[in-house]
Formats: sequence, C-alpha cells, structure tokens
Amino acid sequence: MIYIHGLRQLNRKSAEIECISLIRELKRKTPYPLEEPRVLDYFSEFLLSETDRKLIRQALEYLPPVVQELERIHAERDPLYEHINVERAVIMLKALPAPLEGNLSYLEQVGLWQEGAVPRIVGLLNSIPRLAGQEQALALQKMDALFKELLRCDALAFNAQGICGEEQTALASALREGFSTGFIFHVSVEETLKRLTFAQVRQRLPPESLSSFDTTIYRVEEICKGVERAYEANMRLVRWALVLYAYTKWLTS
Repeated sequence: MIYIHGLRQLNRKSAEIECISLIRELKRKTPYPLEEPRVLDYFSEFLLSETDRKLIRQALEYLPPVVQELERIHAERDPLYEHINVERAVIMLKALPAPLEGNLSYLEQVGLWQEGAVPRIVGLLNSIPRLAGQEQALALQKMDALFKELLRCDALAFNAQGICGEEQTALASALREGFSTGFIFHVSVEETLKRLTFAQVRQRLPPESLSSFDTTIYRVEEICKGVERAYEANMRLVRWALVLYAYTKWLTS
C-alpha cells in the first residue's frame, strides 16, 4: 500500500486513492473472468497462518511469569534494581494480555473461513458484471459482509478497538529497548558519567540475577514478537479488504 501505513488510516478517501494503482495491478495479474488459482495466488500474502496464532499464544503464555518475576523483584526492594523502571515494565506488560487475547480471537474467527471463502469470493466477483439492479445490489451486500468480517466494522474502516494496534506495538518497542539496555537495574552516578554500556554494567551483577534477567529478556522478546505479529496480521487483513474493495470498484464500473 502506498498511502495506508496504519490500521486507522483506512477510510473511503484513502481507499479510493489506493485503488487507482491496485485496479491496474488486478487487471494485469487476475484478468476477468477471474480464475480461482490466480486469485488464490494473489490472496496468498494476505491469508493468516498457524504461525500467526502460535506466536500470539506464546506471548500470552510468557506474560504471567514475566509479570510475576518483576513483581517479586519490586516487592523485595533489592537496591540492585531501579524499582521505578521495574514498576513501569509491569504496568506496560499488564496492558498487553487483553489486546493479545482479542487479536487471537479475531484471527481465529477469520482463519476459520478464509481459504474456503476464496472460491465463493471468485464466484461472487465474477457474477457482479453480469448482474444489474436488485441482483447486483444483493451481490454487493454479500461483499459488504466480507468487509465486516475483515475490518470488524460496518464502514470502510478498520476497528482496532480491543486488539493490537499502534499503541501496543509502541509498548512492545519500548519494552524491547528497555530490557536490551538493562533498564531494570540500578546504574550508579559514576557509571552514568562514564557512559558505561549495559554490557559493561553486567560485569558487576551477581550471576543469579543475570541468569534470571536473561530468562526474562528472552520471554519479553517473545512477547514483543507476538504483539508485532498480531499487528502485522491485522495490516494484512486491511490490505485484503482493500483489494476486495478494488475488485468491486473495477467490476461494477
């Protein structure tokens, strides 16, 4: 997509602009009458995979033990740690389960019908130019139902409420950066003035604390991957809906 780079950027105006180049591409790659193998090949980049859902489930599995470990650290008030940052990390992590669960449910719902829907979509799209009046209106209503499935919305816009959007990917990015720099550990004034890297600070940390931290940072990375994969899958479905809109615009013109 040229102009739509976020879930909330899809609207009627942006879709119309995107469709100009999309229709040219569709005519070239999937000429009318549409053939199922060609359309399926074109749709392949939008289809959800089990890996999408697996990464989200994995993120949900890792969240509780990470939060539990950080809450333990916070409760013990060990001066080895920067407790304000530990508390911040807990707050950020606790904001992720609900959108991840909502996203998993959404992707599972779409995944149930996506591949079996391709023959129906091809048949429906092929019928549109041959229909007129009420019959064409009924066919377009069926296309509207597909948009609702993909966009979670009655309008040509994506409903990002309750799932992983830009806010959640920003949280994931902040968590990854924070843990990669060891922000939960206290850094002395001298270490700050010397601009020591975390790799240098690590050398004075107790082995048992480092072992626990390395486990946590691995889990945080997996959590971030799940959030980012959920968002990427959402964007794929936005692109798929946009392609279907371009098809209907082309075939009704």
